[in-house]
Amino acid sequence: MSRCPSVAHASVDRCRQAPAKTTKKITLRLTCTNCKSVRLKPIKRSKHFEICDKKPKGKQMFARLRLGVRHAPVAAAGLAAFGAASATECSWMSIDSMYELLSPPAALSPAEWRPLKVFSVEQLTHNTKRLRFTFPDVHAAAGMEVASCLVTRAFIGKLKEDGTRGVVVRPYTPSHTTVGYLELVIKEYPEGKMSKHIASLKVGDTLEFKGPIPKFSYITNAFSHVGMVAGGSGITPMLQVAERILDNPHDDTQEVSLVFANVTEDDILLRDKIDEMRAAHPDQFKVTYVLDSPPPGWDGPSGLLSPEILRESLPPPGIVTKILVCGPPGMVAAVCGPKANNEKDQGEVCGHLRTLGFTSEHVFKF
Repeated sequence: MSRCPSVAHASVDRCRQAPAKTTKKITLRLTCTNCKSVRLKPIKRSKHFEICDKKPKGKQMFARLRLGVRHAPVAAAGLAAFGAASATECSWMSIDSMYELLSPPAALSPAEWRPLKVFSVEQLTHNTKRLRFTFPDVHAAAGMEVASCLVTRAFIGKLKEDGTRGVVVRPYTPSHTTVGYLELVIKEYPEGKMSKHIASLKVGDTLEFKGPIPKFSYITNAFSHVGMVAGGSGITPMLQVAERILDNPHDDTQEVSLVFANVTEDDILLRDKIDEMRAAHPDQFKVTYVLDSPPPGWDGPSGLLSPEILRESLPPPGIVTKILVCGPPGMVAAVCGPKANNEKDQGEVCGHLRTLGFTSEHVFKF
């Protein structure tokens, strides 16, 4: 389809009227107003978007949608793929719905492994790198939901009798995804086979990915307060959720509180990004850095995470409060108890959060 610098119009085909609470499917038809080319996309009916200029024609209901996408870059890219460079002066639509309706084609699949090529490697700290992996289709996206992860695979395991190596599989949450590429921030651990392998990759090398794999399904306005306890590279899923809340003008979450624990100040991953988010949303995004070995003059909390630190930094237990925890196993066990062996079983909530009165209804462990 040609790329035309015009606003896409949409018509909605509806075979029959459906009650508002059902999930009957309708078809979104996006038409380029210049070249008149058409693309159809089946969707589930949503109460979160408005249809303007409705006009019945036979058994079909046509409507023109001019979607405002300044708060949803992925949706904007989806419109561009349909032949529209921009879309303004619109009726409102929730960001969640825009992602569902206008998401670009998926670069990855949860059903098969797909290799992605390393485009760039950036050294962040003495043991941490940021790698950018590009998609074969420059218009594609990772299709990440909030919050979800990807699984990586490499044949770097034990040497077999036939001379091949066993497979190693590890999950990772991208630090950033957009149309055309994704980024991983990798902290290299001495005993981490996959982290050492990814950190050794050079520009032009490939790594196999599968996913996305849903982890915690965030629903807009589900909570009034969201608390986060992260350690090391466990910060990445937290930023997924925080960005979705802070970037959505229709999300009324009152406060997002992040407690980020690290050994030294140099170990704080993505600090520039976190501080930018805090500066942009000073009343809504609260950040507490905790260091095990602080430098001279450090004015923040220090030592291991404790109930006192968490009590001062997190929202109190409540029916509309959620606490997310992600980090090294030892930290997770101390904060809220380990996850059960079954990935779908969160396990009992204990540790510091239980001391503070939190229960399994309040806590999610990544």
